[in-house]
Amino acid sequence: MATKQAQSLCLFSLGPLVSNFPVTPSRRQPPIVASARVLRLCRMRFGVVLLCCLAVASAQPLPKFGSYPASVRRPANFAGHYEVSTRPCLSPSGYIEIAIEDTLSGKAYPAGCYWWGYGAYGRKDLPHGAKYRANSRLLIVSGCREVPERACGTFYYEFKNDQLVLLRLGPFRPPIEIE
Repeated sequence: MATKQAQSLCLFSLGPLVSNFPVTPSRRQPPIVASARVLRLCRMRFGVVLLCCLAVASAQPLPKFGSYPASVRRPANFAGHYEVSTRPCLSPSGYIEIAIEDTLSGKAYPAGCYWWGYGAYGRKDLPHGAKYRANSRLLIVSGCREVPERACGTFYYEFKNDQLVLLRLGPFRPPIEIE
């Protein structure tokens, strides 16, 4: 009886959550005691649920340029009437800033600073740089980014309403550890 109660209490837990809630013994029920076997079972169930969630997330198709069409006005190279350019970031050094400029109004939109020097970490097989097309609002950047989140992978953005909207982040496998 106590084993079944412990199993139901920690169905999706990582550890013995039962110990976080002390139970005062009563005359009706004995205290709930989770055995090591029950705790291993709980951890295994959590791992299975986590793997299922990851499998569903990775099964979604990657965004394609044709899914985000834009009419092109020259001399644009991105999303109809915008131009994508790169320049060194002021901080942190070694990073490259991607900027998007409206060729009609001259207004510039920063797309963030990225780093693709992971070849020094022995990862020359990974993609790097930015991919974009004049007739699409999709911007694909492969690299490492510090802000707003510290992540390395392929970032898929849609340029919508004068801002980049993150559609998906495909982290590199195995991940890159940045000091």
